[in-house]
Formats: sequence, structure tokens, C-alpha cells
Amino acid sequence: MGEVSVRTKEGLLPLSKKLYEIEDMLRPYNFFRVHRSYLVNLNKVKELKSVEQSKYVIVFKDINETLKTSREGAKALRDYLNI
Repeated sequence: MGEVSVRTKEGLLPLSKKLYEIEDMLRPYNFFRVHRSYLVNLNKVKELKSVEQSKYVIVFKDINETLKTSREGAKALRDYLNI
């Protein structure tokens, strides 16, 4: 079974689950898939910055890192947030 790492403000937590399983569990808690490899807690997003080819760079509130969406993930996120 594939292993997924969950990034928190404390660090990385490895889980022995597939990403789609985690996505199903976390959807009610405002998590959203922004890339085939990334789920994001939308409650922790500070800012979305538009970058090349209709993608976003996500800036987080509590983590000093950024994450880039895929084009498809950015489109799905825009649709979900009505932006």
C-alpha cells in the first residue's frame, strides 16, 4: 500500500493509506485536492497567488512553506470557491 506524508506545522507524519482514502475521510473538514499529490486544509490557507498557466501558489497561515497547484487543481479550486 502506498504511503502518504501529512504536513503539519509540527512536521511530517507518515500514513499507510492512499491519498484518495485520506481525501474521502477529510473532505468534511474542508480539505481539498489541489494537485494529484496534494490535499490542502482550506482553513489554513492565507493567500492564493496566481502564477503561470492558471496555477496558484498557496501560502499557509501556520506553515512557512508554499505549495503550487496543478492547472486542473486550480480550476477545481476556483470552481469550489466561486472565484
